[in-house]
Amino acid sequence: MDNWSIRPEDLAEEIKTAKKVGFKSNRTEPRAIKARFDRKSGRIIVDLKSGVTFLFPVSLAQGLSGALPKDLASVEVLADGFALYWKNIDVVLSVPDLLIGVFGSKSWMAQIYSEIGRKGGSQTSPAKERTSRQNGRLGGRPRKVA
Repeated sequence: MDNWSIRPEDLAEEIKTAKKVGFKSNRTEPRAIKARFDRKSGRIIVDLKSGVTFLFPVSLAQGLSGALPKDLASVEVLADGFALYWKNIDVVLSVPDLLIGVFGSKSWMAQIYSEIGRKGGSQTSPAKERTSRQNGRLGGRPRKVA
């Protein structure tokens, strides 16, 4: 027997192991079974094999924010549920990445986080107003020393 031959009993064991791995990953890995665009909320809704449903605003996802509603509605599930695909706008998003909050490339995510931080910093609340007034009575923010 040469080195390239596989014994039937070894092949049977490999197949058995591969099936176990496949069944386990099918139960535990996040895989989409259906995705759709909800016009009213402006969100993509994704149903997973596990029974979980999640949604995200199109404004967060790279390539989707400027798309037309008819293009957003044409979402397909690919790669055995690991990807969402919009053919008309040529956008592919990873389902596992979406679940952990990754909506695009590193530069896209930096831009998104910057925008979220800017919006958060510009918000006012009664607590912020009180603190600002108290700081003003104390002379305001200390000057920077060079």
